[in-house]
Amino acid sequence: MSEELQRRWRNLLSWLGLDTQHLIVECKQVATAGHGLFASTACPPATLLFTIPADAMMNMITLAPHYPPAATEMLTATQFISMHLFLWRPRAHEDSTDPHFGPYISTLPRCFDSHPLTWVVQSMDAASSHAAAHHVSLLQQLPPSVAARLQQLRTKFSEDWIQVKAVLLIQVTQTGLDMAWTPKISVDYLKTFDAVMDFLWAWLNVNTRCVYYRLRPLKSDRDNLTMCPILDFANHAMDGPHLTPMPSGDSAVPMRSTEKGFKVYSPADAVVQGGDEVYLRYGFHSNRTLFAEYGFVNAMSEGALQINGEVDVFDLVEEIIYSDQQLGKITKNALVMEGYWGNWSFHSTSDDAEPSWRLVTALRLHHLVAASGGADDGSVSVWRDVVHGNREIVSEVNERAWKDTILHICEVLIVRAQSHLGRESTNDVHEDDWVPWAHENIRRLWREEVLVALAIKRTILKDGKF
Repeated sequence: MSEELQRRWRNLLSWLGLDTQHLIVECKQVATAGHGLFASTACPPATLLFTIPADAMMNMITLAPHYPPAATEMLTATQFISMHLFLWRPRAHEDSTDPHFGPYISTLPRCFDSHPLTWVVQSMDAASSHAAAHHVSLLQQLPPSVAARLQQLRTKFSEDWIQVKAVLLIQVTQTGLDMAWTPKISVDYLKTFDAVMDFLWAWLNVNTRCVYYRLRPLKSDRDNLTMCPILDFANHAMDGPHLTPMPSGDSAVPMRSTEKGFKVYSPADAVVQGGDEVYLRYGFHSNRTLFAEYGFVNAMSEGALQINGEVDVFDLVEEIIYSDQQLGKITKNALVMEGYWGNWSFHSTSDDAEPSWRLVTALRLHHLVAASGGADDGSVSVWRDVVHGNREIVSEVNERAWKDTILHICEVLIVRAQSHLGRESTNDVHEDDWVPWAHENIRRLWREEVLVALAIKRTILKDGKF
């Protein structure tokens, strides 16, 4: 760990009021992951590692006192926290000057060049032709489903920036407004691409580091999240023991005050040795989602013949359904009405593989409509009976048809992925250190498509049972 980061780590611990002599976790550098959280001594299962005071976390409650109510009422938690980081982003190698959360903000990552959303946004900047061309090249190598997921994330980012910018423009232009709550910003600056990139830095910190924290009466409220110092140094691991974060109070009720903190325990099912890295699991996400949201994918054994994987096949299925435009519209309308349009995928584990129920349901209807040349009430009612569990299948002919289509999709996936895997990555003398790592992540995404498609194909050819 660099001297600069060591200093910021010590400043963070001092700001949090933690006993540095008895703290049993420490921050260290990790190849390809930036930094990680490590145990500094052996820990029995379920050992309390540290407690973060509630007022040291960044969320809707802790930030609200520092902003005009009119500004905060217009923002979601993600927008609000992102706005705060945007306003107090550290410049160059300096520390953040935020008087409230400066020591914490100063420890956050300074750069997200390796994140694919950065490639998307940076490629829009005409003034940076080399960076744009380089990022476009990386984006063009992505599987279609991953590219589509990334565009969804870009839309979400853009919507959040539009809302935050609107709030700030209102505050900046109101005559006589007390601007003591923020560094000086200008209308002209908010209209620049530099402002977009500053907000992207803030937004990615929030999107990659926030954890669930009950602040609202409704458990599923989108504002139930927080940024938490120290905890956000922990990296993701899919398998193995994980940290257990929990509020000090009852997590079944909202946190009604800033007196309750956030406790983090060592894994409940394993002893952690001194020097071991301790991990979080960022949810049970597909590699497609991990790559788009966080910029990495799960590790994959080079010799594996079958893996825990998932492949989104929406682009291929949509093309099949619309091979006849008129019948395609009929099929889509029925699928939309029943809630089965989209989210079609293949899934595999180390010993099993199957298409999603949504995909099977969509293909059953597609072949029913294609066979009858339309969708009369009688034929569609048979399909609906299957959907609602009142009968097993539409017909034996229909079953063979959708399984043949699954085989066709597998073949297309395999050929397409192998074509990309067979290409040599172009070397750029100006490329950054993270670029080879990014190329490897992209190769893993394509390899996952091959292995999952092969597993589905084997299952169909073996007995056709899912």
